[in-house]
Amino acid sequence: MSLNNWKSVSCSILFLAVPVLAADLTDQLAYCSYVMEQAQAQRDLLRTPIAAAGMTQPETGLPLQLVGGASLGLSDLRKASLTMDVARKNCELYKATTWAQQDIQYALPSLEREALRNRLALIEQASKSLDAMMEKTAKMVEAKNATRLMLFTLQATKIKLDADHADTQSKIAALYTPPLSDQPLKELVAEKQHGEASEQKALGVPRQRKWDRLRPEVKLHI
Repeated sequence: MSLNNWKSVSCSILFLAVPVLAADLTDQLAYCSYVMEQAQAQRDLLRTPIAAAGMTQPETGLPLQLVGGASLGLSDLRKASLTMDVARKNCELYKATTWAQQDIQYALPSLEREALRNRLALIEQASKSLDAMMEKTAKMVEAKNATRLMLFTLQATKIKLDADHADTQSKIAALYTPPLSDQPLKELVAEKQHGEASEQKALGVPRQRKWDRLRPEVKLHI
C-alpha cells in the first residue's frame, strides 16, 4: 500500500474517532441535565406547603367554622436548599469517574502511540540522511569513485525505511486514543474519591430529622 493510501486510512480512522469522543461528552451532558432536572423537581416539591382543612367551634353555642391552613416543615426547607447541591456533587462525581476510567482504559494505548510517534520521527530523520547519502553516492558512481553495488545497497535500505514508515503510520492510525487529561492518573483518582466523599456528605444532610419537630403553620378561619 502506498504512503498516500496509508494517509487516507489514518484520516478515516481519525474521523471515526471524533464521534466517539463527542458521544462521551454528550453522555456526560445528558446525565448532568437529567440529574439537575430531577433535583429541581424535588426542590420544588419540598417547598410546597401541605394544605389542611377542617371544622372548628371556637366557643360553645357559636356556629361551626371552616378552618383552612398550610404547614411547611423546616426540614423540608432545609432539604430543598440542599437538593441542588447534592445534584451538582453527583454530576461532578460522574464527570470525575468518567475521566478517570477513560484515562485508565487508554493509558497503555496512549503510551504505545507516543512510542510509535517517536519511532516515526526517527525513521524520517534516517530517511533524510539516507537521501543525502544516495545523492552523494550517485555522484561518486558517475565519477567512478564508488560502485553501483554501493548505490543499490542504499536504495534497498531506503525501500525498507519507506515500508517501515508506512507500517508505523498504519499502527498509529489503528490506535484510538481520545484526548486525555494532563493531570497524573493519581490525581484523577484522588479527585474521584474526593467527589464520592463530598456526595455522601451532601446526601447525609437531607436525611437528618432533627428539624422535623418544628413545622410552622398558617391557618385561616372562614
